[in-house]
Amino acid sequence: MSPSTKAPGIQAYLRGDYLVTRWFLPALWVEYRDKDMRKTGHQYCYGGDVGVSDLVAGDDLDGDVYSDEALVYTNVNGEPVRCAGEQLKFNLQMAFMPHKRVKIVPRYQQRFVGDPLKVDPDVPGFIPDVYENVTPDQRAKYRRDSQAWLTISTRPIDPLRIRARVRWLSMDTSSNTLLEQSLWNYVDVAYLIKKTFMIQVRYDLYFWLDKRPSTLARIPSPENRFLVSLEGRF
Repeated sequence: MSPSTKAPGIQAYLRGDYLVTRWFLPALWVEYRDKDMRKTGHQYCYGGDVGVSDLVAGDDLDGDVYSDEALVYTNVNGEPVRCAGEQLKFNLQMAFMPHKRVKIVPRYQQRFVGDPLKVDPDVPGFIPDVYENVTPDQRAKYRRDSQAWLTISTRPIDPLRIRARVRWLSMDTSSNTLLEQSLWNYVDVAYLIKKTFMIQVRYDLYFWLDKRPSTLARIPSPENRFLVSLEGRF
């Protein structure tokens, strides 16, 4: 229950893992969130609210982040509008361990989320800033997003960890001109010296695949990122 709005909300998370053999561990999990149980349906937005976090406590899915969850919707006067919508996520994961020092994890996620283009059907004219050149028509159903990951991690020797990941994202699978569609690749190498000092080097290659005007005008595209991290532990 939100103290400021008195809106009754719900957040539910259920996960199951089954160890088929020592090298194969499939998992299935579902997450549901409704920001205001008094208002349900695709006509209500789910995007970010002022002062309200969309992160699930203790649920670090490493990269399972959407830009619209941090989005603040505003009306024609620039005033923030609170979203009362809902989202539903389904995740299917298969973990393979062909060797005790090698792990291969493919994962797929399907997400259904309220995103009506008009934020409130009773007050027309509200359009999320995330869209470009959009006619503010109502959607007839929930927006559908898809994500897929492939992660390969290995530890050749105890202090050395190598991880490579590919992530494909399609926000709004019905169109490639409204929201982000991308392919994100990275390689991460970390080395722990005497269990107290860690050196980490990471290289990312990010491709935008959608046809939004901002994507077509993006420079550079694709984008190269390089990170060096030094960490001391005591």
